[in-house]
This record gives sequence, structure tokens and C-alpha cells, in this order.
Amino acid sequence: AAAGGSYSAESRSKDLESNTIHRRLQGLTIARPSNPSPPSLSSRSSSNLSPLKNSDRETSTSLSPLELIQQSRAYRHRPPHHIYVRHCDGPSSPLHDATHVGGGKNQRQPSPPRLQQELLVLIKHHRSLRTSLASIDKEATTQKLDMLRTLAAASGDAKDVTFAAIVVELGKLREERRQHVNSLLNIESILQRWVGDDTSDLSPSIPNKYIASENLDGQWFTLTKPTYSDCLGFNDDGDPLYRLGRMSFEMFFPGDLICAIQAVFNPIMKVVPPSSKGPSSISVPKTLQEEVKRALANDSGAVLKTYHIVVAFTIEPYSPSFGADSPNRIVSSPIRGIMTTYGYVLPDPTTPDRLSVWFSGGKVTCGEEKESHQFQVWKEIFGSPAINKGRRRRRRTFREGAMVFAAQMMMGATGYDDAMDEDTGEVSYTFTRPVGGHAKNYVDILHLDDKIRVMRGHAGTTYAFARLKE
Repeated sequence: AAAGGSYSAESRSKDLESNTIHRRLQGLTIARPSNPSPPSLSSRSSSNLSPLKNSDRETSTSLSPLELIQQSRAYRHRPPHHIYVRHCDGPSSPLHDATHVGGGKNQRQPSPPRLQQELLVLIKHHRSLRTSLASIDKEATTQKLDMLRTLAAASGDAKDVTFAAIVVELGKLREERRQHVNSLLNIESILQRWVGDDTSDLSPSIPNKYIASENLDGQWFTLTKPTYSDCLGFNDDGDPLYRLGRMSFEMFFPGDLICAIQAVFNPIMKVVPPSSKGPSSISVPKTLQEEVKRALANDSGAVLKTYHIVVAFTIEPYSPSFGADSPNRIVSSPIRGIMTTYGYVLPDPTTPDRLSVWFSGGKVTCGEEKESHQFQVWKEIFGSPAINKGRRRRRRTFREGAMVFAAQMMMGATGYDDAMDEDTGEVSYTFTRPVGGHAKNYVDILHLDDKIRVMRGHAGTTYAFARLKE
């Protein structure tokens, strides 16, 4: 309108877009070093704006980027996206013309120098943020190395004070990194809109390594020690000792079988819908069933992922400290086994970086060759009385029975008393009504990158993981 034209619907749309750019400029993050930040955005009204005159070019330094953009729109009917600031080297450089194509003829018009300067400041700020982002990544790498050394010295104890302090610092760096990346993306979108596409020499794009989404999928190795209660000590190799029942919700029998844990893994991957090659059914908490259905049908932004806990352990050879009635009494050498607890996670829609988790069952399998002596001993431990050469099978203790009864009533536990698979030595159980739901059982992501993941459970326990190469 200031240029003499009509104020059309298209012009109103462009003004609304300019206001959006204004708000995005206000939310830019300032780089960590003491670099110059973008000029402050004034709240000067745009109702009195008019095209820049020659006398105004030297006195318009107080104009905000939004006002300059509106000025340029009115400047001889030329839209802002025709201003190519890549030809301008700085405030003191001479004016450069941009070609405007209209009416079948090429017309050359000068672009407002102040707008060029404002956009150049954004480009400099973009580069400053990239430098700052590299500094954040370097500091995070240092913190992760310190975390690994601390866990090694503390035998994986997640309650170590130094480890807890490092986790807090990693969380702060992660949040600061997010703010920098968001600001970089905002600046890039502004440059692409108001500068043009030919900006390679200005380097306004962010390297993929900076904007790559945090990938939770993969095979993870647990760095912190197991959090099962009632640790019985350590074997000669330094592996922690636990009762099998304590490791498995008392589902596996005999529950007082003494085992040593060598490693814990946490495979996370997207769940394939049942109609394909995925599992035929998944036990889901009642409050999450509709969300899981939508996630499997790709009708929502949520993605259902596995959260299995895979424990590599050995059944320990008998020791008099285990007691005369210990089921380990027939074990003369370590027997390798794998215990898998089937778990799943779904993003909490109300809390960022929070995953609601539940467990639907588990199994334990022998890791020895079928022809080996250890496999035969495994079958004697977990097999039926017929396999055990007619010996009467020991009954569960009162405590074990109470835990099983509670699991049966609360989670619909089934299969825990079924016979062992004679060929594979596998024993399994299922929770038909698993406990879970948003704000009930969950884990919060404190730090996540391509190598390290740190999480905290709803009970306050912190876990650290390292990603394994595929």
C-alpha cells in the first residue's frame, strides 16, 4: 500500500508470515562464546512504515529485521526474496543490484543495505552457533569418558556421587545442545526465505551430524551393575551373585538357585505389526491398549519399541555357603544360561523424554551344547521328576509361593509351572495383564547419542548403557 499498490489477500498473507519470522527471531539462542548476538528486535509499529529514501538509509539503524523486511516489500514492488545478500561483504561495502524479472523485461533495482546487514548478522550468528555446538559436543565427549572411568572405579555402582554429578552435567549439555540446534534451524529457515537458495558460500546449512535425531534403536550393553535386590556377594571372577527367583519375579523354579551375572543387554527396536513377521500377540496394560493399537497401525506419531532385558549368567558350582539343600549341589562346573525378560516402551504424550514401560513375560534357556554334561545337569535342575530320575521335586518356599500368587492375581502370570522343553531346556512364563501405564512405570532419558545412553527409572534408579556395533 505504501508503494501505491492495493493491499491484496496475498499481501496480508505475507505480512502474517513476516510476523511469524519476527517471533522466531525473538527465540534465537545466543551462542556460548561472547560472540555478537542478533540485533534486538524493537516493538516499533509497522503502521507508519514507508519505503526507504536515500536520506533514511544512513539513519535507519534502529529498524528491526521485521521492519526492514516490510520496508523492502514496499520498495518499488520488489518482494524480499529477490534480495541476494551473498554479494554484500559488510556494512561499508558498496550497494549491489539484484535482478528483478517482471513484465518480460529485466529490471535492476538496488536492495536496502540495512536489510543486507541484518541478514549478514544472522549468518555470522549461525556460524558462531555452529562453533559453539562443536564446543558442546567436545565437552560432552570429555564427560562421557569421565563417566566410564568413574563406573569402572566404582564397579558399576550407579549410586556413586561422582557418577551422579556427571549425569547431571550431561543432561545440561544435552538441553543446551538442543537449544543451539533449534536456533540454527530457525536461522536457516529465515535465510532460505529472505536470502534465496544460492547461499552455499555463506554456509547457512547445518551438518547432518548436528541435526541427526537421537536414535534409541540398537543393541545396548548395560554399564551399571544389576539392580536386583539381595546381592549375595561376588564369585572369584568378581561377578555378582543372586538367587534366580530374585532375577525373575520368582517365576522360575528353583528360585534359590545361585547364579552369577556376567552381562546385561537391552535390545531396543521398533515392533513389527502382528500381521507381518512380528509376534502373534503382545500383552499390554489395559490403559495403553488403544494407544498400542494405533501405534501398530501407524495411526499416531507414537512408535512401539521393544525394551527387552537379556541377562547372560552362569549357574554357580556348589559351595558349602549355599546350604546343604541348595539346588546347586549337583553343579560341579559353571553352566551358562540366558534369561530374557520381554519388555516394551511407548512414549508418554505428556512428558518429553519419558517412555512408559511394561514387561509381558520371560524365558530362560541353556547356553551349553546339547551333548554336553552341563546341559544334562541343566535338565536335572529344571526338568520334571521323570527327568530327575524319580527324585521328588522340592516345593516352593512360603515366600516364593506368596510372590507367585501375587503375580498371578495382579499380572495374570501363567506358564511358570509348565514343564521344561525337553529339546532346548527352555522354561518360560507370561503376564497376561502386565502392570504399566503412563506416569506409573516409566524411564526418563537423561542423555542419548550414538554411543551412550543414560536413563532414570520411576523409582529413581539410574542406568547407563553403551551402544554395541551391529
